[in-house]
Amino acid sequence: MHPGRAFGLVAVLVLIAVACNGPWGAPHAGPDQSGYNPAERIIGVDDVATLTQTGFVPGGGSFLSLAVDNKKVFVVGENWLAGYDPGLGTRLWSGAFPTEMASAPVAADGRVFAISRALDGSGNVVTGALQAFDATRTTPCGEAMNPTPCPPLWQAPTGTDFASPTVVDGVVYAVGDLGGAKQLQAYDASGRTGCSGTPKVCTPLWTAGPLSSVATPAVVDGRVYVATLFNGVSVFDAAGVTGCSGTPKVCAPLFTTTGDNNSNFVSVVGERIVRFNGGGNAVLSVFDATGTQNCSGVPAVCSPLWTASAASAGLFATPAIAYGNIYLPTPQGMQVFDLAGTTGCGGAPKTCAPLRTIDLSNPAAPTATFGTNFSGTSIANGVGYIGNDAGDVIAFDAQSVSGCAGVPLRCPQLWRTNLGGGRVMTTPVVADGALYLGTFDHVLRKLTPSP
Repeated sequence: MHPGRAFGLVAVLVLIAVACNGPWGAPHAGPDQSGYNPAERIIGVDDVATLTQTGFVPGGGSFLSLAVDNKKVFVVGENWLAGYDPGLGTRLWSGAFPTEMASAPVAADGRVFAISRALDGSGNVVTGALQAFDATRTTPCGEAMNPTPCPPLWQAPTGTDFASPTVVDGVVYAVGDLGGAKQLQAYDASGRTGCSGTPKVCTPLWTAGPLSSVATPAVVDGRVYVATLFNGVSVFDAAGVTGCSGTPKVCAPLFTTTGDNNSNFVSVVGERIVRFNGGGNAVLSVFDATGTQNCSGVPAVCSPLWTASAASAGLFATPAIAYGNIYLPTPQGMQVFDLAGTTGCGGAPKTCAPLRTIDLSNPAAPTATFGTNFSGTSIANGVGYIGNDAGDVIAFDAQSVSGCAGVPLRCPQLWRTNLGGGRVMTTPVVADGALYLGTFDHVLRKLTPSP
């Protein structure tokens, strides 16, 4: 096991040139918000313990997640978005936003998108809080040699509170304030339809709402899933056709689910909606994503197929979904549930117990519990990752039960190291053969396996 090392380096990131790796374009990997990167094949169970910090970028971002696409890293700061070339260790460009950043960046189709808050410090509504930039840009701007910020390709008069946009099939789906109400909005990602002027401003292709949400939408199989704070999940036609009418076009839900308080996460995997409320009385709820099972009425309202109770590890400590399982971080460890709601489940209404719990505690710490307020769960190539408030990143085997023992089953962690920068503030990103994290000291850290 290699302990984490803090290097007194300049902003240098050395990229290992490897094949069979994949991007991480959204806060939870992809538009399904699963936290699982199925294309990444570099870091695995056999070499995760050799991960070592090979570079970091001082001042590299805020307390929000990052995106990796086309071998570039995109980071948001206090009121800026920047693109880095990890091969050269340089910041290529940066663009400015009118208010404090409120979303992680999202990279797709050669563009990168982010949203800042809807209101300024005086409570006034701002314009241009949603902006799109050229992710392929190599000409410097917003830098010492060219201090003028990069101009966005287009912008829209909407803002948000912690809900990043989702980009699928050339459409940007964003939950933000528009006209004094929080709505789901769909925009042309290319900045053509509904867009005009200099600077270019875009209007929505369609809207839905009002919706009280701080969760990034999941977009899967032609539907948009939005977790609201108090009223469950609302599901819309991603094409803006079914249930939509009027000029400007407004869409009604195809169906909704029952709800609980303070939901900050929704993911859709294997025709299942996974909803997590993340509060002190945390509940994991799983629904039918087609709006058929446990659903009734017109439009249909769906009840959970199953639920599970777990003390939350933190408001933003989101689960991941992979290999037919849900991986939910709790103070007692990473609890693993059967997504199908079969093994370990029973009763009416159905509740589920964990298949196993993975130890996340530090054996040298005075308490055996795990705690994080910002890091979600990530999985790639059979390995799961999560950070904690002590500045550790922890890896666990997401597939095998090797080394597990006891009733109920408890499993060991694979590896942990302290990053040396205070609490981990971002969900770990696994892409291009590297692990990226942001820490409390506003440093973007990169770890790669030793040769």
